[in-house]
Amino acid sequence: MASSQPLRILHVAFANGLTGSTRYMCDLAARQVRQGHTVGVALRPRRTGEETETYEMLTKGATIVPVLGSPGAFGMARAIARFRPDVIHTHDGRGPRALKYLFWRPAAVGTLHLDYKPRAMGSLDGIICIAPWQRGSLEGYRGQATTVLNWLAELEPVSAERREAVRASLGLKPDAVLVGFVGRLHAVKGADVLIEAFRETAPANAHLAIVGDGAERAALEALAQGDPRITFAGVQLDVQDWYAAFDLFVSPSREEPFGLVTLEAMAAGCPVLATATEGSMILLDGAGDRASLVPPGDATALGAALKAMIGTLSANPHRVVYDLSRFSGDDAVARIEDFYRRVIDIRRSRRPSPSPESRRAPMTREAAALPRKKASHG
Repeated sequence: MASSQPLRILHVAFANGLTGSTRYMCDLAARQVRQGHTVGVALRPRRTGEETETYEMLTKGATIVPVLGSPGAFGMARAIARFRPDVIHTHDGRGPRALKYLFWRPAAVGTLHLDYKPRAMGSLDGIICIAPWQRGSLEGYRGQATTVLNWLAELEPVSAERREAVRASLGLKPDAVLVGFVGRLHAVKGADVLIEAFRETAPANAHLAIVGDGAERAALEALAQGDPRITFAGVQLDVQDWYAAFDLFVSPSREEPFGLVTLEAMAAGCPVLATATEGSMILLDGAGDRASLVPPGDATALGAALKAMIGTLSANPHRVVYDLSRFSGDDAVARIEDFYRRVIDIRRSRRPSPSPESRRAPMTREAAALPRKKASHG
């Protein structure tokens, strides 16, 4: 069990835009604040676009620690000196790279939201896998490792009025079947396969809503051009309203370590059509006829399943109930705290704690080679 002694926890997220990993971090930070920990979040300075959604989603109890300029070693050294954490928790590849040469830093762990990258993450003191299969990718890693499944974020209940407001915003008729996708618009998420399958097989009363943004948006919009049944809704902070409005949720990913959006769709009672990635097979184990799995990257198979499920839902629109007892947020956060304390103890046992003076002077190899004036600006 976690100790009652509060910790100073610094989360680090430099991903572009609001991704599944930043939403995971925001929910984790909010829960840790409520448990009495002092929580900071190292982000690039707020500006229109990429960081705005993350800033808006963070709980007010967390301290924002802006990292100026490129999110590298100097910026992280200044953030650490300012916040003075007991433990650092990274949520993408840029954070570990920035920490790699900060030899005096406190214990650092990273959640493995995607693949393990030895050059970036090998120097971390601990890695949190979000699915059991990821443990096999850690060959050669010398730090501590644990597996903590993703959990259900705390999303507020959705009224019938808010559900209908989403459907009305899309101009849907009463008999329309709304198919939903939520995620980054990146090739690995397979939205192109979904658009191709939808255009080829979906009946006239179906509508597809693509919720999210990313580098592939322009290419996907070009692929969907000419089909008024497809809407690009962009990033939605009240994503729970969209899950409530969907009649069918589709996860067409080519690769998916876990699939937090699929879990959220399940919590909203959506029937699910997903590709048979490692994450989806974990989530949908035991779902029976409430969900369907098809091979990743196969537009023909996805289209056939899509047509069949839309046909069923046209005749009988309904919500379904899944057993989600494995995905308790309270249990997951307690296990993460226990892991923090383990890696903190191990790191402290291996080297003496840094003095306050050493924390004020971020001594990386690069910093030692620079004139004092330049180093002081990070």
